Amino acid sequence: MGKVIIGTSVVVLIFGGMSAKAQTPKSPELKVLDHLVGSWRNESVVTQANGDEEESTDTSVAKWSLQGRHIEERGTDSDGKETFLGLWTYDSDAGVYKTWIFAPNLPIPIPATLQWDESKKTLAGKGDLGNGITMQITLWRIDNDRSESTATMKDASGNVLFDFKGKSFRKSDRLPIESPKAQTPKSLELKVLDRFVGSWRLEQVERQANGDEEKGTATLVTKRSLQGRYIEIRATDSDGKEGALELWTYDSDAGVYKMWFFDSNSPEPKRGTLRWNESKKTLTSANEDVGNGITGQLSVRFIDNDRTEYTVTAKDASENVVFETKGKLSRKK
Repeated sequence: MGKVIIGTSVVVLIFGGMSAKAQTPKSPELKVLDHLVGSWRNESVVTQANGDEEESTDTSVAKWSLQGRHIEERGTDSDGKETFLGLWTYDSDAGVYKTWIFAPNLPIPIPATLQWDESKKTLAGKGDLGNGITMQITLWRIDNDRSESTATMKDASGNVLFDFKGKSFRKSDRLPIESPKAQTPKSLELKVLDRFVGSWRLEQVERQANGDEEKGTATLVTKRSLQGRYIEIRATDSDGKEGALELWTYDSDAGVYKMWFFDSNSPEPKRGTLRWNESKKTLTSANEDVGNGITGQLSVRFIDNDRTEYTVTAKDASENVVFETKGKLSRKK
């Protein structure tokens, strides 16, 4: 199922869940990220362009995820509210480390590409946030129990928007992050995604152009995340192997829904954009270019609170159907 790469789909997540592979030993490059694993107390100072400073503390817990391909890091403040979700991995093709930082106040993640310097014990690089805004990031591994970090955001003219300095100290305990104690009110658009929340059984059939069919099942579990700004969807196969992690949100500036799909097969997430039709109760993507002249379109229809159907159609450059997938989600009681 690795051939199905349609960046807008729940179906990508579903395929990830059904095609989970056995965990392979970590490469030396991925082992660099082992230092992040554990429970941490973080202290930081953010300096704004006008000189104002804000100090804060939070707690973060990092663990290996997606069959050892990504580090998943979550932060909470002193009130137990989620402050961020970070995903880290190594891209062996590009020879770089990559990270994506999701936060409750951001409609898109902050991406960054970094290089490891063994002699300095640093991960350093830059993130492109669009509209000419960049962020320079450096993380120093002082020892096994301490690290420091800096991040400087600049606009297209090179003016500093803010400067971040942080220190992290490993906690002796490894308590799980608490569930958020409070969430900000959700917009009507974000409430559309509440339909996904819960535990689901998936059944789907993929039909190739030659008439061949392949059936599969998986379990999906969806929850609200990052103070209700995102939802997280996780897929597991019949053996209980975790296949994928997907994050969805609503971008109020662009007026569209966005998703990011992470799995153990790729260091780079697939991305997608969808629009909501209230009368039809559907989320539908445009024809997405998935490479090699193939485009794919997803339509998700919410039948009622306990049933959802979807269709994915992929076509070649001549508009011939390459494959079509139809699936049903049934809420698990």
